[in-house]
Amino acid sequence: MLQRSILRIFQNRKTLNILIYFILLVYLFYPSIDPDLGWHIKYGEFFAVNHKLLINNIFSWTLSGYEWFSISWIYDFLLYLLFPKISFFGLSFLAVLICIATYYFTFKKYPLPYHLLLPFSFLFIYFLSPVASVGFRVQLFELLYIAILNYCFLAVGKVEIKQVIFLPLIMIAWSNTHGSFIVGFLIVGFFVFCGVFHTVIDLINSQRAASDKIKKISGFLIIGVLSFISTLLNPYGGKIYLQVIDYFPSKLAKGVNEWFPVLFPSELWFFLFVWTLVLMYVVYQKRRTTQGLFEAMISLTFSYLAFKSRRMVAPFIVATFPIVLAYVCTNPKLLKFRPMSLLNILVFFMVLTMLANVLFVRLPGLKFGFISTEDYCQMGARCSVAAANYLKENVSSEKIFTPYDVGGFLIWKNPKSKVFIDGRMDQWKKNGVSPFYDHQKITFENDTIFFDKYGFLAAYVFPESSLDGYLRTKVNEWKMVFEDKNAVIYQKIKND
Repeated sequence: MLQRSILRIFQNRKTLNILIYFILLVYLFYPSIDPDLGWHIKYGEFFAVNHKLLINNIFSWTLSGYEWFSISWIYDFLLYLLFPKISFFGLSFLAVLICIATYYFTFKKYPLPYHLLLPFSFLFIYFLSPVASVGFRVQLFELLYIAILNYCFLAVGKVEIKQVIFLPLIMIAWSNTHGSFIVGFLIVGFFVFCGVFHTVIDLINSQRAASDKIKKISGFLIIGVLSFISTLLNPYGGKIYLQVIDYFPSKLAKGVNEWFPVLFPSELWFFLFVWTLVLMYVVYQKRRTTQGLFEAMISLTFSYLAFKSRRMVAPFIVATFPIVLAYVCTNPKLLKFRPMSLLNILVFFMVLTMLANVLFVRLPGLKFGFISTEDYCQMGARCSVAAANYLKENVSSEKIFTPYDVGGFLIWKNPKSKVFIDGRMDQWKKNGVSPFYDHQKITFENDTIFFDKYGFLAAYVFPESSLDGYLRTKVNEWKMVFEDKNAVIYQKIKND
């Protein structure tokens, strides 16, 4: 009786989909606490007010005038327009919608039975959670674009007109949204290479229909050319390639947590290792086929990038999930397998546990109301609304030390005083000077000599940080003028 009840619940596809999308909605709904939110809004505001893109740095006193292209200019502009109307709650809802769309395009083509769909869906949620955990951020679009590419390019062996039609639209949107467009170009490049390789081999081995093979090769080459031309249709043209190439790989970015490698031993390292082994097994089953070559290139490249930096873990999963799903859907043994009664019960209790967690842990823990700016600061970058207001009203100096994560918020809330460093600047370097590198030395290596050489006139620091401790001892040089639980502000004492 229990077995029949369980099967009746899960074999109803509509009910199952509603269940999965409900879990997705709740599990991936997070407050929007991206520390870079502030400078994105200010870039969007500049475009709206001045009707041109901001290229030269006006928000930090270090590297003033530095030329930098905000590839996310469409995202910045939309953020500026939407935030006053939908606030933090609305941004969180938009973020979870993008995650659901990513799931939809990833799973749509693969009609898995429930006993396979549920575990794969929960695994997908597990890997998407770290990216979604700060709410609406531009990196979410990267995952969506990868999923759409996978949806369009099902098999290397055939070129359909929809691929040529949708590809330029995807690549244009991507290259005007996020610098990871080069990842999309990489996927398309692998696709084109394998397609041409497959068709050339087919042409050599076959003496008939040579004209059809040549047309097919031309189709693949058109896809490659269109994808490249499409990435150039942005306000900066080919300059964005120079900026992206400068960024990947980068030693400076290693100071940002998301660019740290996945370390062994750790839970994430273990899961990535197992997932890579699964991919290698699937690819091995398709050895000596062009599709297998394409999937091997995708799997190995993205696996390397994922282990190299946490930032690439979610793109790795989204890019390779269809490889495993396609294998499962074409494997008769897996599809014909019907779980035993015990397995039915285990699946049932797995879902029951997930639902209980959603209803009694996640839902009560979420703020399904409009979170305040104070909430944003407390849950995110440890910024302080009161400290920003104090700087705006009392500190006019532009030579202020500010922490990396707080810089974006101060750009947003205190345009009067320029920051020392913020989330845009981890790659910025000119004439051998990198403010981000200097910030890391001061903050994490306690290089107070370096701090003194900068000649700061004010400092915004975190309470109980090493820099806070250092400035508290310099009572003849520095005066504490503000303190709360998230910030301490010091001003340099003027010697008359």
